[in-house]
Amino acid sequence: MGDEESDTLEVKATAFADVKRYLAEGTLVTSKGVEKAVLETIAAFLNSPTDGTLIIGALERRVPFFDATTQTWHEKVRGFPEYGAYLCLGNELDLDALRRGRGGGISSWDTYQRHVQDIIRRSFDRNPMMWVSASREVFRDKDFTRVSVRHPTVNWYYLKDDAGTLHVREGNTTRGLVGSEADDYRAAFPRVVSG
Repeated sequence: MGDEESDTLEVKATAFADVKRYLAEGTLVTSKGVEKAVLETIAAFLNSPTDGTLIIGALERRVPFFDATTQTWHEKVRGFPEYGAYLCLGNELDLDALRRGRGGGISSWDTYQRHVQDIIRRSFDRNPMMWVSASREVFRDKDFTRVSVRHPTVNWYYLKDDAGTLHVREGNTTRGLVGSEADDYRAAFPRVVSG
């Protein structure tokens, strides 16, 4: 987790919980926007010419969560351990937000992992799970999620609700390509496409 984000590594604070709202208002809820950002990253790794890793449970040291002037974290996250440029949240905020929103159905790492895998499976135009795995990593006494994405040699992967947007990695950023940009990318990194 000490590595910086790159074309093969992305770090997210949560997969479901809205951390910005939690820090601003103290309200811990799930967010479809947060979930979509995670899915877009997975899609980008699936469409990349190399393998990729998404770590869920670490918050980057940046505004508005970190005050560079005073070198302190927002009061709601101060108790979490730091490592390099990250605050180690683990999956606690996700688990708490999912418990509140789903009546306690997500109560352990196992149910959380199944939920992550189900969301991934249901969100794509074709099942990507032969290329994607979600595993538990323990670091600084916190549970994190490592989503490992192997480079597929066949097919392109699209999110069902993204109207043909091809998500790709450009350095440490996920971008959505459409039209001729998507065509150019697919031509530069050809794959066998099956029906």
